[in-house]
Amino acid sequence: MTLPSSRPLYALLLTALCCTVLGFNVDVKNCIRHQGPEGSMFGFSVAQHKERGRSWLLIGAPEAQTNQPGVVKGGAVFRCGTSREDDCEEIPFDTRGNNNSTRSIQIDSKSRQWFGATVRSSGDNGVILACAPRYVYFTINGNRKDPVGTCYTTRDFNDFSEYSPCRTRNWGHHKQGTCQAGLGASVSKDGSRLFIGAVGSWYWQGQLYSVSSAARLPYLPAIQYIIDDIDEGQFYSQNLYSRPEVLSTNEGPPTEDDSYLGYSVAVGTFGYSSESGAAVGMPKGSGLLGKVILYSTNLTNLYNITGDQLGAYFGYSICVSDVDGDGGDDIIVGAPLYSEYSKNDGSYETGKVYVYLKKEGYTFFERNTRMGFNSKSRFGLALSGLGDINRDGFGDFAVGAPYDGPHELGAVYIYHGSKTGIRQKYSQLIKSEDVSLGGRPISTFGFSLSGGLDLDNNQYPDLIIGAYESDTAYFMKSRPVAQMTTSVYFKSDNKQIALERRECTTKDGTWVPCLFLTTCLQYTGIGVDDQLNMEMQLVLDAKKPKSPRMFFLSEENRNLLNHSLTLEKNVQSCKTFNVYLKNNIRDKLTSIEAELRYRIIEENRKFTRTLTPVLDLDNELFAVSRDSISIQKNCGGDNICIPNLRLIATPSSESFLLGSNEKLKVDVIVQNEGEDSFETTFDMTVPPGVNYVKIERLDDNENDIPVQCSAPSIMTNNTLHCDIGNPLPRDKYVQFKVVLEPYQTTESKARYEFNMMVNSTNPENLDSISDNTKYLGVPLRVDTDLIIEGTSKPVDLHYNITAEDFVNITDEKQIGPQVIHIYGIRNKGPSDILEAEAYIDWPLFTLAGDPLLYLLEMPETSGQIKCEAIEEINPLKINIDRKRKSYFESSGLISSGLDASVTIKGENTISSSNTVLTETKRFEDLTEEEKKRFLEIQKKDEEESKSQWGDGSYEKKIRYHNSKLESNVATGNGRNSGSNEGFGSSINNVNQGPTFTVGSSAGTGGVIRNDYESKETGLSSVYTGSSHNEGSLGSVSKVGSHVITSGSSSTSTVFKSESGGEAGDIQYGSSRGVYGAAHFDETDLSSGSSTFNKVLPGGSTSRFGPGSSSQGGSSEGNTLHFGTGSNSRKESSGSIEGNSYYGTGSDFRGGSSMHTESSGSLEGTSNF
Repeated sequence: MTLPSSRPLYALLLTALCCTVLGFNVDVKNCIRHQGPEGSMFGFSVAQHKERGRSWLLIGAPEAQTNQPGVVKGGAVFRCGTSREDDCEEIPFDTRGNNNSTRSIQIDSKSRQWFGATVRSSGDNGVILACAPRYVYFTINGNRKDPVGTCYTTRDFNDFSEYSPCRTRNWGHHKQGTCQAGLGASVSKDGSRLFIGAVGSWYWQGQLYSVSSAARLPYLPAIQYIIDDIDEGQFYSQNLYSRPEVLSTNEGPPTEDDSYLGYSVAVGTFGYSSESGAAVGMPKGSGLLGKVILYSTNLTNLYNITGDQLGAYFGYSICVSDVDGDGGDDIIVGAPLYSEYSKNDGSYETGKVYVYLKKEGYTFFERNTRMGFNSKSRFGLALSGLGDINRDGFGDFAVGAPYDGPHELGAVYIYHGSKTGIRQKYSQLIKSEDVSLGGRPISTFGFSLSGGLDLDNNQYPDLIIGAYESDTAYFMKSRPVAQMTTSVYFKSDNKQIALERRECTTKDGTWVPCLFLTTCLQYTGIGVDDQLNMEMQLVLDAKKPKSPRMFFLSEENRNLLNHSLTLEKNVQSCKTFNVYLKNNIRDKLTSIEAELRYRIIEENRKFTRTLTPVLDLDNELFAVSRDSISIQKNCGGDNICIPNLRLIATPSSESFLLGSNEKLKVDVIVQNEGEDSFETTFDMTVPPGVNYVKIERLDDNENDIPVQCSAPSIMTNNTLHCDIGNPLPRDKYVQFKVVLEPYQTTESKARYEFNMMVNSTNPENLDSISDNTKYLGVPLRVDTDLIIEGTSKPVDLHYNITAEDFVNITDEKQIGPQVIHIYGIRNKGPSDILEAEAYIDWPLFTLAGDPLLYLLEMPETSGQIKCEAIEEINPLKINIDRKRKSYFESSGLISSGLDASVTIKGENTISSSNTVLTETKRFEDLTEEEKKRFLEIQKKDEEESKSQWGDGSYEKKIRYHNSKLESNVATGNGRNSGSNEGFGSSINNVNQGPTFTVGSSAGTGGVIRNDYESKETGLSSVYTGSSHNEGSLGSVSKVGSHVITSGSSSTSTVFKSESGGEAGDIQYGSSRGVYGAAHFDETDLSSGSSTFNKVLPGGSTSRFGPGSSSQGGSSEGNTLHFGTGSNSRKESSGSIEGNSYYGTGSDFRGGSSMHTESSGSLEGTSNF
């Protein structure tokens, strides 16, 4: 038979646990430790005993090696002193070895019989009972060996008697051969009866014996019958069935097999009379729920108690104590394997203790239960009633949890009784670590307990704690309890102090409010000394230790005073102090509390002759007494103020312009329409991107009602906090302006949001708090000034229509001259544009399919620009001159370079080209010398262009800087206002060759129809352009360039087409379209500019910029896509000149994108 558990428990061999007493007054520091022989299990069972005025600790060591001949580890019981450590000696219960028959045949075995597994005492000059539940006896022929168990008694450590109730003819486990008598046992309070449990009788149903302690049942050897073949077993004089001194329970039905009746036994008074009865544990009874059976002395079944969880081992331990102080013994039952499965935390074997209070007659009811605190602690494995350990009139008890504590070394909990049962919380916790400080760890601390007897004669019962795995037992004395009567009180008739009554002066002559404070102390108690040295601590304004308002007049600016005094028993001692209140205190609502703390001064010496008394402190270091006084207020007779606050807040403007550097102001009014408001506060959350500057008072109450504000910070969640008067009187108000400074020029939200609230320490009525909060949302406005500048280098180029076939060109130098388009974009604010997109259409081919402006490389950029790759970059894989400097390098605008790879995807191939990502400078960031050099280079390039292509063509075809283009060739320019350097290049064929123009157009809301009419014959012209269509807000569809050639007198009409689409009514081939895109990062669009370029035939570089603008800027025939966080909208329109229409608008929406279209004009007509 084993106890189901993960920890080693000694099934059927554990002692029943008696009641002990333990409490907050158990002295741990001066405990007496006794160490037994190593490996003897010293401390497995413990008991308290007194003999002729001398106190003894009885300690069982069931595996101790004794001097008994031929006995191996038979076990022993030691008696130990109460004043010195390791003062123990073995009690000679049995000095003989194994018993033999008349023929010298061994008939029993005492080796490993576990003598001392159970030790009990009836108290002062009472009977001591010690048992060996594993004692084994043999038959004469040796064919059977049954563990019947045996017990011994003594009264004076001299006269010893043996009781082995199952050593009969009823051998075998089906009868009493395995009864293991003595696993659970106890002695009646008067010592007249022995109650011995026999858990193994009748298939381990178990049984209980009630034996007179006066009976003498000596051992006699067996008689061998004459007839050898008849063996009736061993006959002993202990044939208990024939003796009236011995009573026992009978065999039960088979359903009670394996129930273990007698596993634990505790004695008490359970009935109407003072006669002792026994509470007997049956931990596997009632279908494994566990059971406790109450028997009278003659073994009449009085009452049954059943457990509530399978396998919890309900009844493993039992003790009794008069918990509710009604004079009858109450029953405490342990279930150490109880698991609280409802917690779902994986814990098990926490343990549980049940308290059953006695009712009328022999009935009990469950009043209290206490759960263990840690998994696997086995709370309740040991129990001991303690008597009244604190002398308050109610019984107390101790609970052992031998695997509890921070290191699972064990702990003991002390519970106090009360009129309604045990108190909710334990009064004292003693851990193994408390007694093993600096020494070796003590394990299984609390495995056995015994208390209830006053061993040091101080009128308080003491406690013994066993720890068998460490072969150790501890004796802990209980300290006397002093009952203290104290008082502390302010001398004031109405319990109020008036701030305006300043009747005392401080050392610097300041008049302050003041009054007297008196303290009184007196003690009494059982077993307490006639004098006690006390330490007293008086604390003023104890509720506000960090900012006290009251101080001692004799110790200015001190609110805490320590004082030592000696008290006489039953004599009251009083002392009066003069205290004062600070002027201009803030908190006038909270009462001022005086707190008197006191304690007994203890001696630091260990093993003092008498123990210092303790106060009934309920686990607190100091006992406390309190009194309070209120500050007199203008709140009527009840001195309770109920305010009615109201908050009014308005912004100084209906909206705010981002980037304007203006101040944002909020007007605030806080008024009180009720009784005085104390510690009134105003709080306002300040949104990100806004700094707090100051407040400006707008009322005339600045001197009477101050307003003090603390700037917002991360620690306060960016909340402005203001303290407003103290108090804010009835029908008064304050008005002030909160000055703020927004510092961001962009914002992701559409408005600045402010949440405001007023509050006070004295609460309002619920029906008036709706106006204590306020929300303000200030819309944000955005104003941008986008300027786009562009130029072409050179302005004019001659195009030879009879040039050689382009297919034979393999090197960059074989292509025509270089063309550079330069664009810059800047935003002059004040608001930022978060993001912009520019789309550029590029005329790559003639109608014959030959390259026109052949792109060699990706655009060269400076600033925060990212360009997307297109397929038509160097499709013929022409060799590029890598020694050629870029435009930025030759202009001195590049300070350092970095190679990057750009992937270009074609129809059937994937190739890569190198582009230069550089650190660039904007024109306004250049030094004067750099600007001068840049302009010289630009001028030189223009002069070279004029020299190469003919003087006059420059001024005739393109007019720089805000002049209109006058040409017989159509040129698309986007304009709004301000200066513009149009990007369209006009190439004049002076040799009667074709003339062409590069340009673009943009429109909104659908397909754009552009009509071009030829008016002359004999000439060939080329027009290249692009159309952009926006279908919806926030998206841009891109279209390709169209190249149209026409001869003779005919009319050609070109419709808008999507990128790469075909143009209708084209005489000489189809149109092809390509486009590129440039992306501008937000970091470079605030009052700045950006440029990018493309490499053109002949190693030339063309620089592009976005061709659009908002109001006040200029556009260059391209489309920009912007995102911003504002809610304003601007619109402008262009003009219609000639045959094309250009519209411009900008749409700003909070949290969405902004799309800007350029406006321009068509000047002149196409002549063929």
